[in-house]
Order: sequence, then structure tokens, then C-alpha cells
Amino acid sequence: MESTKIKDLYFDIQKKIFYMIPEKWEKIYLYASVIENLNFIETGEMFLYYIPKGILKKNPINIYEVPAKFNIDEQEYINLAEELYDKIKDLREEFRKNKQRVWSNVVISIENSKFNAEYRYENLINTKFDSYDRRLIFKHKYLNIPLESFKRSERKMIQEYIIDEKLKNDDCYVYTQNIYTGDIHNFIEYGQYKREHNYYDEEEYTPKKVKKSKKNKKYIEEIEDENITSKNQILNF
Repeated sequence: MESTKIKDLYFDIQKKIFYMIPEKWEKIYLYASVIENLNFIETGEMFLYYIPKGILKKNPINIYEVPAKFNIDEQEYINLAEELYDKIKDLREEFRKNKQRVWSNVVISIENSKFNAEYRYENLINTKFDSYDRRLIFKHKYLNIPLESFKRSERKMIQEYIIDEKLKNDDCYVYTQNIYTGDIHNFIEYGQYKREHNYYDEEEYTPKKVKKSKKNKKYIEEIEDENITSKNQILNF
């Protein structure tokens, strides 16, 4: 059973995700893990993609490409991503406080007016798959990127994961609710790059001005293989 606090965190997470996306979208997919090391220090990773809204089929946009794509301040945007990850850690801690099984990683999908949270309980410390592997697995499994799009070694790794997943038959808990749609209104003033929303409580969550970047675009990638640095693809904590 989801407590009131957990449901509030779901809404907070949605609002922070919506705040980060600078254009109309059709689908959103997020992966986050929280790994407790032997000394109880928490580390983890997060990657987030959205599919822009449009008549034509569009490729998923990696959220960490947004600063370069829209010419906005990179560090301030990374701060928003860190705030989002902190909320996900708060969600996990609330599971612990609520005496519910504590998960290792979650996939959040938002589409068709539904918010879905898929929790898994994998041992991410003793695993042969690293952060980069998990991102590729995520892209194939949730973003429907065909195996043919990956390198031979990557295809082999993904197929190995799929076989392992079937053999282990890991537990999975899925929660679904309607998305938070209270008077949603998003827009960017392209002259100032200011994000504004009216779907939150102003006292609880005040929007930040996103400054126009004076830096050159730091992250340039080849579209055909999307083989850019892990910093741009995965935010590690």
C-alpha cells in the first residue's frame, strides 16, 4: 500500500521531470538506481529520455543533451537533475520507513496519461553489468531501440542480460496511477530561456530561471551511433 507521503513523492517526481523537458512530449522514460555499498554510502545512476510530440516518429532525446540542444546553462540544468535524483532517493527511503521491501532500481514511464513505476530488487553490487551496459539494456527494452542498432559486442551483452533475466525471474513490483495534470501549462520564452509552470504549489516549488549559456556547446555527438561520453549519457551519484 502506498502511503500518502509516497504518493506525494510521486507527484513531486512528475513535476520535476515535467519542469526539465523544454518542449511538448509524448512519452517519458527514466531509470534510476540506488546502490548501498558496504560502508552504507549510497551511490547510483540516473538516465532520462523523452520522445518529442509530433506527427512524424521522433527519436528519444537524452535529457543530458538538453543544455546543448537548447543552449541553456549546463550546470544549472545538472542541478535540476540532481534535485530529481534526490527525490527518487527520498522515495526509496520512504519505502524503508513504511516497512516495504526496499528496491534497488526503478523505471518510471509516463505515457497515455499514466504514471508507471516498475521496481526491481537486483544485486547491483555483484553484477557483471555496469552503468553503461544498463543504459544500453534500458534503451533496447524500454525505448525499443532494435538490436541491429548496437555494436556486435553490445548486442551480445544485451542478449546475455535477457537470458539471465529469464533464468533468475527477478521480482518486479509495478505501481500505476494517473499522471498529475492539474492545470499543466509549460512554455519557454526563447529570448530568456525561462521555464514557467502553473501545475505546482508556488510555496512548495518555485521555478528557477535557466540562464542562457555563454559557453560553446560542450557535447556534440554523432546521431548514427550516439556514442558520447558517459557524463552526458548517465548522471552518476
